Amino acid sequence: MINEKTIRQSSWQRITLLIVLGYEGTGALAGGGLLIAAPDGRIMDMPVKIMHGVFSNSARSWNRYYA
Repeated sequence: MINEKTIRQSSWQRITLLIVLGYEGTGALAGGGLLIAAPDGRIMDMPVKIMHGVFSNSARSWNRYYA
């Protein structure tokens, strides 16, 4: 016989997991909404300078594929 306690997840583990997932989901939705509202990041006080080097010369890359 298989012990039921080894299969069933503890309630405190489930509650902790749901709290963490809820926190992450809320942050993702809020951050995404703020970036949709202001793509330049001004609402979140996130300067465009922090993206320097991440998307180097992206305008040319897009033009190469979609021109």
